Amino acid sequence: MRIIAKTKMMAIRSMIAMTFSFGLSGCMDMPSVPEQESILNLDCGLKEIQILDESIELNDEYNWTAVCKGKTYDCTYHETAGSACYELND
Repeated sequence: MRIIAKTKMMAIRSMIAMTFSFGLSGCMDMPSVPEQESILNLDCGLKEIQILDESIELNDEYNWTAVCKGKTYDCTYHETAGSACYELND
């Protein structure tokens, strides 16, 4: 449990730092929801993540496939349920 909390805190700090740096540079091109949630769930930075098959359901649930460091993940996000990514095996 502590590792998960620590990892999420590090990811939140990274997102804050990234947001701050975008603000300073005058560039407000923010990552998409799938990109943000993939960063939080995977050990990958924004430039390492490729988002595929992105969809939004009628209940506002996001679904997508993320590819990072040669691995493929099935990911979901909903505002009330949070997000999760699961590695897909070949």
